[in-house]
Amino acid sequence: MGKAIYESLVILEYIEETWKQTPLLPEDPYQKANARFLAKFSDDKGFQSIRWGVLLKEGKEQEEEGGAACLHFC
Repeated sequence: MGKAIYESLVILEYIEETWKQTPLLPEDPYQKANARFLAKFSDDKGFQSIRWGVLLKEGKEQEEEGGAACLHFC
């Protein structure tokens, strides 16, 4: 079984280092920095908001069914 890599920025850098003949990041340092920013932003904010949206929805559904609201981490 292979080794797992989870964060977008880490995956991006892994691909860049492993398959140098087909880079994903731009060659220009400024554009490369922007791409890394977007990957980090999606890890930090994008996934977090999706996770909380799902958790809050689950809690509201439980309340509607008469159960106590419950927040848990995935």
